[in-house]
Amino acid sequence: MSTTIKFSPYTFARVAVMKSELLGRDSYDRMQKMGYNEILRLLQDTTYKAEIDSFDVSTEGINTIEHALNANLCASLRKLHRISQGGMRLVVAAFGLRYDMENVKVIVRAISSGIAKEDVQKLMYESLNYPATLWETLLAQTSIEGVLKHLPFTIQGTSLFELENSLDRYYSSRMNAFIGTLSAKNKVIAGFVEHELEVRNINTILRLHGIKEYNIVDYLITPSSFVKRLVGMSSISDIVTALRNAKKTTLQGDEKDLLVALEIDMEQILLTKQIRLMHAGLLTANYILGYLFAKEIEVRNLKALIKGKKLGLPEEFVQSVVVSR
Repeated sequence: MSTTIKFSPYTFARVAVMKSELLGRDSYDRMQKMGYNEILRLLQDTTYKAEIDSFDVSTEGINTIEHALNANLCASLRKLHRISQGGMRLVVAAFGLRYDMENVKVIVRAISSGIAKEDVQKLMYESLNYPATLWETLLAQTSIEGVLKHLPFTIQGTSLFELENSLDRYYSSRMNAFIGTLSAKNKVIAGFVEHELEVRNINTILRLHGIKEYNIVDYLITPSSFVKRLVGMSSISDIVTALRNAKKTTLQGDEKDLLVALEIDMEQILLTKQIRLMHAGLLTANYILGYLFAKEIEVRNLKALIKGKKLGLPEEFVQSVVVSR
């Protein structure tokens, strides 16, 4: 059955205003020259004011700041869900599923690491798809087995890597099923979902390369023919060459901390493409999803900048992970 998407003039006008409020390159350049507290004061003059004021970000740690930024992102998601109608509301909810999967990952990692429930909650996103009672139940679990038992979908695996891979697989299957119901003019987003999945698959290959106990193919999610070719390559250098030839990275293969640099570079290319989506198809699902991608990127940028200032990371590194529209 096809999903009918009606993008009303009212919704378009509201999204256009929200788009105009996104931070630009000049704002990031200013923040690079600021101290930690100066950045927080600047954010109080933006759409982040409510969250900066309601969370004690000036005295608490990085987790509290991330909680505030996540809360702002969720507020934008809820607002779009509220002002959208019919099929467009389903699009927003489908996008929100990515944060539900992140919530489960955070809970599972926390149980594995013995992190307190209060600290876990600061890293979670408010859900559009599942009730608060589900997350309360999951947070109350003391074992990973207990979490899996109470999930409304089936996830398999024994290690953290396997569990997270299974969550990615579930998210991918749900998104592909939803995209299959969209009309042709709304399917620009399909290409970006496919690219996002390809980057995830390539990162899986890089992380498991040379580890004999893993059969890499088992952990790939609907891999393309290009991704399958990478699996059989004997060295990371060969993989980088193939990626560069396919214009999927700009690296040469001799960079310091190559695997980290490669992951960042591919992520940058993906995020740049996602930002372009915001300018495609003004009266289609592509426009609203383009805004959501751009908002997500903005929150990532702010986390990188604030963490960089708080932890004293090299300015060059922080600049390398910031993507602007």
